[in-house]
Amino acid sequence: MGDFPPVYFLSLASIGRCQYPRHHKIIAADRDLMSAGRSRGQAAARARNCILALPPVFGDWHDAFTYKGEEVTRVAIYEVIKPAIASPFDTINEAEFTALRVN
Repeated sequence: MGDFPPVYFLSLASIGRCQYPRHHKIIAADRDLMSAGRSRGQAAARARNCILALPPVFGDWHDAFTYKGEEVTRVAIYEVIKPAIASPFDTINEAEFTALRVN
């Protein structure tokens, strides 16, 4: 969307949810001294079912791009949005697990 003060995160997340209900929404907050970006980003992400992304450096995403480069910044965002890999222990039932045990 763009660069907005953290006070607008909740409103923008609501607008994004209404206009693009099938898309994943990412709040790319700052990792700042006063934690305003992170705390308001977390609150908006929880309230509007969004994904919170914090930069890999202390500062904002522009700082990450400037100090770490495009590839590191891209990877940091992709790491946040990629789906979690399901553990076989989360998807297997007890009977299947018992059948797999070796005596």
